[in-house]
Amino acid sequence: MMEPSNKISLSRFPADLFSLLLLPGGIIFYVVASYLPRFRRATLFAVLGLLFIVTAFYLARGSRGVVRWLTAAVYAVMGIGCFYIAYLEGVLFG
Repeated sequence: MMEPSNKISLSRFPADLFSLLLLPGGIIFYVVASYLPRFRRATLFAVLGLLFIVTAFYLARGSRGVVRWLTAAVYAVMGIGCFYIAYLEGVLFG
């Protein structure tokens, strides 16, 4: 008979890989966005903020756990931050 393995399950690795690739992906996104014209850059950040807010809404609406509510709050804050960056790009840096 084989004993059960005490190793980390494979289901945790995709989340860890996503977390590992998130920072370089974010840096590449901001570098590419910095080369866009001002109006397109502001529009891109406004759309990204809208996606974060919608994601936060769906996470908060369909959950009962505290962890999902905290994740929804983080997404909402990121969405508000993207709207603020869109405002800065569209109005102040014009």
